[in-house]
This record gives sequence, structure tokens and C-alpha cells, in this order.
Amino acid sequence: MKHRKNIRYIVTIVIIFIVVLTILSVNTSASSGTVIYESEPNDDFGYSNITYDDYDNKGAITSLYDDDFWRVTFDYSGYANFWLGNIPANCNFELAVYTTDSSGNLYLADYGIKTGNSDELVTINVTANKVYYAYIFSANGYSNNQYTFRTKVYPTKLLNVTLHEQDTSVTCSSACAYMTLTYHGVSGVYENDITLHQKQQYGL
Repeated sequence: MKHRKNIRYIVTIVIIFIVVLTILSVNTSASSGTVIYESEPNDDFGYSNITYDDYDNKGAITSLYDDDFWRVTFDYSGYANFWLGNIPANCNFELAVYTTDSSGNLYLADYGIKTGNSDELVTINVTANKVYYAYIFSANGYSNNQYTFRTKVYPTKLLNVTLHEQDTSVTCSSACAYMTLTYHGVSGVYENDITLHQKQQYGL
């Protein structure tokens, strides 16, 4: 009789363990690697689709007049990557990241400068609970095939480099930021993307 009780106890523990693992698995899959598909209209800041840190976002630029806007907030401050990839062949899609100043005015924080259907990567410092907008548009070509857009935040700041963010005439591109980091001993640079003016501006 005692032996049967022990078996029932073990079986109960095993069942509880399996249930807990299942719940954890569901929660993990819901918070990481989740796919969000664009919902039209999303052609302006006011209609931007909401996304979240480390989610895959799918959309299509189906005409030269089709713009896609996404917005995201992060749970903590640090720096964030805004990545645009899987750009269809014969298309050149661009990525620009906007946020607001202390008065609530939108400004261009940074932008990608790759050509063709190369992936775009924008890296900027971010503040917890602040809204950031990703603007995706076509410089050339369009397609019904979907691109992939993703953001990822990291809980550290980039080096304290002044990027003159609110003056769009001298806004430093992500490539310029990488160049500056390389200058400070951090690897990763797109040398050909840095203009002479930017090198002079940042003492590079």
C-alpha cells in the first residue's frame, strides 16, 4: 500500500514538472521570436504598427508610394539595433529611425545608407519607455515579397559621442557611429560609408 502511494506521489511530481515546463515554453515563445505582420494603414507616424523588442516584423513595400512605419518602446535604457533585412531582389529599401525631443517634436535620430538590397542596420542609444519610430520606404523598386524588420536593445550605452541628432544636416549615420567606435578600439567599421565631412567632424 505504501509502495502504491509512493508511485502516485512520483507520478504527480512528474506531471507538475511537465506542466511547468510547458508553461515556461509557451511564455518564452510568446516573448521572443514572435512574428508580427504589418497592418495597413501604416503609412504615417500616427498609424505606425506597434512592435516589441526582439520580435520579427514582416511587411511589404508594394509600390514606390508605399511607406511602412513601426513604433517600439524598450523596457530599459541602453543601445538598440534596428535591422532591416530580407529585402527583395532588385529593390533598395531604406530605414530611418525617429524619436522625439523633450518638447515632443519628432526628429531623425539615425538612418541606414546601404545600397541595393543589402541589409540596413541602425544603432543608437535609447531611453527606457521612450517611443522610437522606424520608417521603411523604397529608394528603388517594390515587391509583394516581404522584408523582415527587427529591433534589439542591450543594457549598455554606446560611447559618449555627440551625434548632433537634432540637426539633420549633420546627423551621424550608423556607419559613422561604427567608425567612431572603431577609433576607440571597438571593431566593426564600414569605411566606404564614411564621408570626409563626418571624419573631420568627429576627428577621424
